[in-house]
Amino acid sequence: MWRSRWDAGVLKAEALALLPCGLGMAFSQSHVMAARRHQHSRLIIEVDEYSSNPTQAFTFYNINQGRFQPPHVQ
Repeated sequence: MWRSRWDAGVLKAEALALLPCGLGMAFSQSHVMAARRHQHSRLIIEVDEYSSNPTQAFTFYNINQGRFQPPHVQ
């Protein structure tokens, strides 16, 4: 069974260190861990459009949340 040489905390710190100052707080550990993959011995982080901007995702939900509500019974 394959095992990483580092634990999740080390990999998270390593990945966040690659980001410009302040951007690390925009990513949760699940985003970093789920999107991490290795390619040619380099660390690559892939982020979807909503994960990269939590405020935008929150606004999108608030604007459109009426569409996801059940119809009112009169």
